[in-house]
Amino acid sequence: MRLRTASLALITGLLALGPAAVAFAHGAEKNVPAKTLVEEAIAIIRTQPDQMDAIADKIKDALDSNDAEGVNLDLVSQAQTAFQGGDLGRTELLLEQAIGSTPGQPVVSPNSGPRTPPPPTSPPSAPAHLRAAGSSPIGGGEGVALLAVAAGLALIGLVVVRGFR
Repeated sequence: MRLRTASLALITGLLALGPAAVAFAHGAEKNVPAKTLVEEAIAIIRTQPDQMDAIADKIKDALDSNDAEGVNLDLVSQAQTAFQGGDLGRTELLLEQAIGSTPGQPVVSPNSGPRTPPPPTSPPSAPAHLRAAGSSPIGGGEGVALLAVAAGLALIGLVVVRGFR
């Protein structure tokens, strides 16, 4: 009975603490480019300056990243020192300089293409459902018959409406 209780306690503990281990794992952050981590740190400083732990984590992860292409790690290190000193303005400035961004400008890199599509050079083709319907106009006796049917349905609708009053 004791073995069964101990086993149940062990399994329950593992199930409760198992997901928490994933939260503490930062091994995947080493594969994220340092530039992305610095951009995220800048974004957090600008939008959520009270999230000090998140900012510190992003700066530390940027310094530990395996891919430091396009990032001046010396400036990131100086930014970390400024952050630890409580100077968020200087931290943001140094991080921006570390990735070559103009200070105070948005960090996101816009697409090189135009933001709106170019004006059409010719009229667009008809949708498939209209092309499948064919393009024969209704005329002659068919048009008169359809008009008579429509008028009859409208008259029946009026009679039904008056009947419910």
